[in-house]
Amino acid sequence: DEHPPAPYALAVGQDTPPAARLEFDRLAAYMKFTGADTLMYPAVWYKGNINDNYMPRTHVSHYLKEICARFERDGLSFVPTVNQQWFIDFRDPKDVKSLYDGSLHATPITILDTGLPNMGGWHYSPTYYNISHPDVQRRLLEEFDQILDECAEFKSFKGVSIDLFNQINVMWWGSDRAGYNDYSVDMFRKAKNVDVPKFTGAFRGRDYAKWLRANAWEAWLDWRCDVVADFYARVAER
Repeated sequence: DEHPPAPYALAVGQDTPPAARLEFDRLAAYMKFTGADTLMYPAVWYKGNINDNYMPRTHVSHYLKEICARFERDGLSFVPTVNQQWFIDFRDPKDVKSLYDGSLHATPITILDTGLPNMGGWHYSPTYYNISHPDVQRRLLEEFDQILDECAEFKSFKGVSIDLFNQINVMWWGSDRAGYNDYSVDMFRKAKNVDVPKFTGAFRGRDYAKWLRANAWEAWLDWRCDVVADFYARVAER
């Protein structure tokens, strides 16, 4: 399920351990009755890990561990999903004031091919955050580690699913319109040995995008794919 509604769908809707046990008993029984053997369910939702700090839908604390333990008894499998669009503890690009002076190039907020920071949108907007920024990768790895802390001991845990069903997901750039920050272009120069000019204007992201499209487009796209694939490999190692 893309949404995390199990406590409501199973007529529990409470965050106490007895309610959670009833909830997952009902879920296991429903799955066995319908012939299902694997549940994919959100562990990380729009702003991060679902836990006591971010609870978009009411769940008992450590519900991932509860699911794994309950499923293990019945031979069922569990795959937590990551469907993230913001970070609860990052600066929200919709609230920033420095939109027109180029000062956000160094931040995780992605710069678009218009030269402006991404002010957001919804499913058809490129991601707010630039996957090549070290703070973005660090924060994402912390979220995967939280999942592993709860699930890794159980045989019912079969891995993690990264949902990329829309552009805004932070686990990639989402669109070739996004990712024209100074540091991304610098990384590309070094990785592919392409002599991209060093633009300096406030809207230099637009200049980078225009130059890359005209002179090194395929190499730029290949490099971006490498960045995402390398990051996924780090997740897989965990």
